[in-house]
Amino acid sequence: MTGNNCIIDDGLLQVVPATSGQPGSRGVANLTPEQLSRKRANDRDAQRGIHTRAKQTLEAKDRRIAELESQQPHQDLQKVKDELDKVCVEREQAEVSHILLLTPHLRH
Repeated sequence: MTGNNCIIDDGLLQVVPATSGQPGSRGVANLTPEQLSRKRANDRDAQRGIHTRAKQTLEAKDRRIAELESQQPHQDLQKVKDELDKVCVEREQAEVSHILLLTPHLRH
């Protein structure tokens, strides 16, 4: 892959794509059928490699997540979070009951 070139034109800095000097020299239109076949086979192999590495990375991350979730601090944190959720629900219910007791005219 080529980078970019910086040029100064009329005192302004501009970034332009670098070129190989021959327009279209990397296009598939200029390849022989044999070269095109090899290129496509090479592209398929490269894509398979990319797919395999991505799958392995994802599996490794899934294993790491499972490992972290199985550790005691995570379990303790989850237990405290569940207890907090329960207390919050109970508090909301108590507040609603209190409001209903203070405003009997709202009940039909």
